[in-house]
Amino acid sequence: MKILVVEDSKTFLTYLVGVFEMLNLDAEIEYAKSLQEAKDKIDGSDLVLLDLMLSDSRNPIKTIKEINKADGEIPIIVITGDKNPELMYKLVRFGVKDYLLKETVTPKKIGDSIKRVSEKNSLMKLFKEKSEALLDCCNQMVERAMAL
Repeated sequence: MKILVVEDSKTFLTYLVGVFEMLNLDAEIEYAKSLQEAKDKIDGSDLVLLDLMLSDSRNPIKTIKEINKADGEIPIIVITGDKNPELMYKLVRFGVKDYLLKETVTPKKIGDSIKRVSEKNSLMKLFKEKSEALLDCCNQMVERAMAL
């Protein structure tokens, strides 16, 4: 698994590096300090851990939209200092899979969130593959029945 961490605070980034070392995740971790850098590095990522307020994007909705535009299939976990519940609900509607507050986040919460979101994403991909296969099978059966 490849995780793209988008964070412009050196202090919090140092904290996250320590968290990832402690969690001993079986993952490649890549870091970006801006939205533009994130968009340049997103290819091949399986999950994005995203700070909403970046030096080149101070609008949380715009930030999510830009990440989704770069790759709409990658699950996003937001880590932010913004406690606004309205914003949380809006972000979920834009596809954010989890919302963690910087002031209360712990290594366990980060690890649990990554595990939960990546497992759910894997199950959704499997469901999509199986649904497409089932639809193909049904279409073939209809074609055969119509040929009779």
